[in-house]
Amino acid sequence: MNRPIQLMVLAAALSAGCESVPKASINELETRGGLVYLTGDTQPYTGMHTQPLNINGGKIVTGYKNGRFHGNMEEWFNTRQRFSKSEWDNGELLNGTTWRPDGTLGGRVINGNGSMIRFSPEGLQIRETHYRNGVQVPGALGTPAPSSSSPPVKDAAGLYVHHQSGKPFHGQFDYIKEGCRYKGRISDGQRDGLFRVWYTGGAPLMEADYSKGKINGRFVEWYPNGERMVDAIFQRGRMVRATSWKLGGKVASKLPKGTGTLVLFYPNGDPRRESVYEQGVKVTRRVQ
Repeated sequence: MNRPIQLMVLAAALSAGCESVPKASINELETRGGLVYLTGDTQPYTGMHTQPLNINGGKIVTGYKNGRFHGNMEEWFNTRQRFSKSEWDNGELLNGTTWRPDGTLGGRVINGNGSMIRFSPEGLQIRETHYRNGVQVPGALGTPAPSSSSPPVKDAAGLYVHHQSGKPFHGQFDYIKEGCRYKGRISDGQRDGLFRVWYTGGAPLMEADYSKGKINGRFVEWYPNGERMVDAIFQRGRMVRATSWKLGGKVASKLPKGTGTLVLFYPNGDPRRESVYEQGVKVTRRVQ
């Protein structure tokens, strides 16, 4: 099998009678022209892909054939709790089910028609995606944005405080600023839990897991077209690993052990900044 050494063969097939297929890590795949490739390969990727979501064992396991979703896809909150299962055929959704954290039904697609509704581990609805004949229906995704809300502001000490009282903010926030929607939770002036931002049209811009003001888990940013810009794992504020991509899917930077230069971009693809990390700690930052 002429594959890079990073590829591994599954020890067992997903079901009896299935042939073993390659398995690639999150850092080995990239998107080109709407198809997924193994980095450096010229042929669209066929095989399994496991993408970690957090330090609690959360993950997305996806099958690909010729660069498109094919076979089974499963998404997990943690090592025990699955929140999504779907079946694909050459990029089209056949059947799928999502669940809330309490195990109750979230959404369902049958014979290519229906809605897949995804929830955060806290039970908040993240987005609802509609499908017709196996194809995603065009339009804005996500829950309806609020009309207005007073956002918390940062004080000189770096804490988020109430706009009027100046006291540390504590609770949920959900507001619109410069057309983008911001939603999350702050505990005693510090971000805590899942923090999310959406573009003006409703597409996701950023998601990050926080604990006591520090990123603790997965951090992701997307381009407006849905391509990932950066995907990283942090542990108590220290970067464990990260990969960033140029607009179009080409890998721009890779920090497999939290050391190196992370390159980020604006939504239009122009360079934004470069940050140098050493053993997970940011040491310098240069704005473009």
